[in-house]
Amino acid sequence: MIRKYSLLSLASLFVIVLTISWKYTTQAESDAVSSTQWQNAIKLTNINNSDPNGVLRPSIAAAPGNNTVIVAYMHKTGSNSQEADPYYVRSTNNGNVWSAPQPIHTSATDSRFVNVALDNNNQPHAVWTENDRELWYAKESQWAGNAATKIFTATLILQAPILLPHDTNTLELVWSQNDGPTDFDIYHARSTNGGSNWSDAIKVSNTINSALFPSIAATADGKLHVVWEEQQSTGNNYEIMYAQSSNGGSSWSTPLNISQAVNIGTITHLFRQPSIIAEGNTLYVTYENRPADQEQRVYYVSCTANCTSAGNWSGGNVTVQNFSIKSTDPAFLQPQPVLVNGCFMVIFSGINGNPSENNERIQTGNSCDNWSSNPTISGVDAVMGSNIRAIKPSAVSQHSWWVYLAFERVDSTRSDIYFVRNVPALYLPVVLRSP
Repeated sequence: MIRKYSLLSLASLFVIVLTISWKYTTQAESDAVSSTQWQNAIKLTNINNSDPNGVLRPSIAAAPGNNTVIVAYMHKTGSNSQEADPYYVRSTNNGNVWSAPQPIHTSATDSRFVNVALDNNNQPHAVWTENDRELWYAKESQWAGNAATKIFTATLILQAPILLPHDTNTLELVWSQNDGPTDFDIYHARSTNGGSNWSDAIKVSNTINSALFPSIAATADGKLHVVWEEQQSTGNNYEIMYAQSSNGGSSWSTPLNISQAVNIGTITHLFRQPSIIAEGNTLYVTYENRPADQEQRVYYVSCTANCTSAGNWSGGNVTVQNFSIKSTDPAFLQPQPVLVNGCFMVIFSGINGNPSENNERIQTGNSCDNWSSNPTISGVDAVMGSNIRAIKPSAVSQHSWWVYLAFERVDSTRSDIYFVRNVPALYLPVVLRSP
């Protein structure tokens, strides 16, 4: 007997098969991301390739439209950490092969806080500070000729600049600046012609205390979002503050305390080192709490709409335990948010144990694990040893597929910049035909 099947029946069967395949593929994909596999870290700098004094503060960026990755860092020119120049290395194949270190700019003054970004045309840009009072900028075409330009000067101190490429030829820039006897404020400026000219600086915060370490993101609706750590008038606490601009930075909303969205009870609020990223119109912010050397945790908050209202922020704990920092030479946990394959991952540095030990490692937390564990990154562990530290992580994702991490590997004599990337896993639905 010959049975006839309608096209509707066959189409329905095909939808069911794809639905089942998609369900298990999605689960497998989440499992793969939550138990991310890492390649062994590789050294980007060393004493034999023009970094004899050591290096500091990596800043990593990935191109949105190709496979370029750039790591900028401070190349020490003397024994003092401020005696440095901004340098970079580049990969054009997802971090597989790297160029030799090259200067972004060289000067006779102290340089600090280099930050690098790649715009929507995949062109690199860098900012940093000179002499603690000047903010300098250079696009890639200016790097080889040492042709950087000074774009802002502070009365006293200027620090921690962050670049954000936004739309075609537009660059957003935020930093922390001290123009008075005690307080720092967050400032913003923008360039609409690829860094050739910059707008006047506008205050994002206006506090009598210290507003430090800003981070900036842009959402799909065109709004700008800035977070920073701010010292409070009462109790000497620090909270994470947020402001938004819907007119390209010409004006900013009243700063909002978003760290209060996570209730940590009576534990002291010393919330520091925020970082913000965006996907569509959703914001993700990570930060750390450091009430004592052995009582450090990482938290996150997120918001999807009307983010100037405190009630629209929610979050929780990334860490399942307290972590430590080295008490005699403390570094921040410096949590780094990345998005990969539908999961929100946070990468940070810390000690699982006694803060007197030199054993910081790079840990992770993952929303696809429901933040249930903080495994170390195996690719980092592979290049560590006794009495060696992994600190100051800088992380970024590319195409929601790759995760790239740069960090300082510090031994008893010097520090080098290392790089590690994940091993992407691909799961596709498979339809089998019976013979």
